[in-house]
Amino acid sequence: MIAGLLVRILRHAAGFGRFLGSRHRLWELGKPIYICLTVDLDAHGRRNAFEWGIPQLLRLYDCRGLAGKVTWFVNCREPMVRRSPDLPVHLCEMGYEVGLHCHLESFDADSEALVGREIAADKEWLEDVLGKRTQGFRSGRLLHTPAILNAVDKSGFRFDSSSTYGRRYRVGRWFMDDGKQQGGRSVLNLSETCLEFPVWEPFPDFNRMKPDRVPYFITTLVHPYNFVLLGRPNPFVLAYYTEIIRLFRSLPDARFVTLSQAAEIWNSWNDSPHS
Repeated sequence: MIAGLLVRILRHAAGFGRFLGSRHRLWELGKPIYICLTVDLDAHGRRNAFEWGIPQLLRLYDCRGLAGKVTWFVNCREPMVRRSPDLPVHLCEMGYEVGLHCHLESFDADSEALVGREIAADKEWLEDVLGKRTQGFRSGRLLHTPAILNAVDKSGFRFDSSSTYGRRYRVGRWFMDDGKQQGGRSVLNLSETCLEFPVWEPFPDFNRMKPDRVPYFITTLVHPYNFVLLGRPNPFVLAYYTEIIRLFRSLPDARFVTLSQAAEIWNSWNDSPHS
């Protein structure tokens, strides 16, 4: 656990350095930049993850004028969500986007039929709770096998966000190799009807951007438990995340959007004459 935390801290520090060292390129390129903040609604057994983590995030978003501009991915099998199914409803009422978050690492993630059934069951539960369709999906631990991605596409989602840029990592017996995704493009076509928005953790490297006017989307990810330490609010992580948002705000013409809005922007740009 400690080794994993140190690796994550080092990865964030390295990303922070690349971000500061490359953001001058945005003024040179003049690319439209869209910031997609996302939250995975998991507790993973962490004490007071929801009780302290969620209010901190909601206050931060409200104070920064970001209410309704964040996508929350709800894990329907999270005990706290099952006990409080009105939570995703309240998020929708506040204007936030709610997508589906499924942990499939305990199943045979190479079986499209199996993971498809699990995704369909969770999607049905969430849509019954919300009273409307959900458009987005994220796999737990960013596990994205071909079977999972095919099942997501066939489930009618408009977008997925279960991959990363440049990372190679293991989830159970599956090895995720996202090294080929270097960040020149920030949205990929999963199929003709479903888009893939890979996650930066948390900073992009603008040196990898292509010199064109193609819209660029920066997708980030946090959990409520990131903001809790030993069952109490963690002011250090909150201050760090607040600084990340401030830095994103400092980018030229940066706009905060939900992932479904990002999908609309991308599809509209693709349909325009200059695409």
